[in-house]
Amino acid sequence: MRLIFEGQAITDVTGDVRFAGQYDDAGQPLIVICRVKKEALIARCQLVDPTPAELLAAYRSVSSEVNMLAAAQYAGGIIKPIVALSDLAKTAA
Repeated sequence: MRLIFEGQAITDVTGDVRFAGQYDDAGQPLIVICRVKKEALIARCQLVDPTPAELLAAYRSVSSEVNMLAAAQYAGGIIKPIVALSDLAKTAA
């Protein structure tokens, strides 16, 4: 199942960024809520005490990478993918 990421992202109370992927299941669109950890964005984008707007901008700057990781997690059976610092560190290396 290939996820398509076209929606908006938001920050939650923890500072993590939530975003949604969508796929079509036999004509029925299904939404998959995903998350990228605040710590992962801070480390990957070299942020210092970021605001929610800065976290969203950081997500947008690495969204293709984060979305790919979330889609891989979902394909592997994780219903609510969470991209963590260790996931982003693997792709940055």
